Amino acid sequence: MKSILNRKILIKNHPKKIIYIPLVFSIIFSYIVSLKLDISILLTFEQTIFVILSAILFVFHESIIGYSTISKIRNKINEYKKNNIKLRMLSFLNKKGASKNYDDFLVETERDIVNFSKGVEEFKRKSYRLYIIFTIFGFLVIVVSLISSDSLFINFLLNDTVTLDKLSRLKVYLLNFFIFGQFFTIPIWIISAYQAQQQKNEIINFFDIENISGKLKEYIQEKNLKNIELEL
Repeated sequence: MKSILNRKILIKNHPKKIIYIPLVFSIIFSYIVSLKLDISILLTFEQTIFVILSAILFVFHESIIGYSTISKIRNKINEYKKNNIKLRMLSFLNKKGASKNYDDFLVETERDIVNFSKGVEEFKRKSYRLYIIFTIFGFLVIVVSLISSDSLFINFLLNDTVTLDKLSRLKVYLLNFFIFGQFFTIPIWIISAYQAQQQKNEIINFFDIENISGKLKEYIQEKNLKNIELEL
């Protein structure tokens, strides 16, 4: 179980990378790639991508790392705690005198699931933090695209020290930067979703009767060996 929980998930375990990587790639691509920056297209794009991403996040958090997953795992543990299941498991493993070890195994497993729950909450926090960055970029795309380079507000701020041509180039660069920032943020969710899904599947598979019986047998044997060592 601990080896499963120690698996790395991009959003949770590499918080600096999820910020720096999109920024670096956005800066590079803003210089070498020119996007079609029609205002109507930009606004439609932003509205569409926010709807899609919000739907992805909802499904992502609820189906992959939602409370239903943790509840399902805890129900599995409670099933194995039932006395009739316990007796049948120990009989199957030929470990009838290992009742305490059986209970200890489930207690340790429960602690691991508590740690998994904490990891889920941390994962959600960092995921929403990334979503805030994504949202800010989208808001800036809309704001910059709507501001005219020859507006009185811009002229007042710059005091006529910058030419309209330079302002236009700056506007295009900023729009490219913010849009590419969004483009390179989305793959982080895709990679993290795959990693989280793999971890969830492995944890659920851990409680399959074939898997948990083998783990339980190993645990009891290990405990017995330690007790023998202490008595020697």
